[in-house]
Amino acid sequence: MAKKNDFISDLTDDWTPLTEDPIVSDVIRWQEPIFAPMKPNQRGKAKKIGDQLIAGEILSLAGDAPLIYVMEVEQIVGATGPRFKELPVKPGTKIKRRHTTILEGDCHRLVWKDEGVRDFIISEQK
Repeated sequence: MAKKNDFISDLTDDWTPLTEDPIVSDVIRWQEPIFAPMKPNQRGKAKKIGDQLIAGEILSLAGDAPLIYVMEVEQIVGATGPRFKELPVKPGTKIKRRHTTILEGDCHRLVWKDEGVRDFIISEQK
């Protein structure tokens, strides 16, 4: 396994754009926005203050929101976004994200060592 931060931030031949639905055990990586916490009396939309890159393994595909085990999170510093002391999503946690949220975030999946096994699993699910 690659060193920390190399795992999700390096675009190498090991990552391929996700063009079809993911399957259980796929390791995926996508980018999503980070919003400022809303104050109790604040109205309107939360202000976007940055982005985060998340890598995780799909544990379950039940419903519209797959269950994902977060392996690594990296903040992407924008021109206006401050650095966080603590990111909203932490490695080692399980999260749910809708398919649309994942696909909108330039999603990539880690290529399996034997893609033939992955193709077999997909063919058995149909």
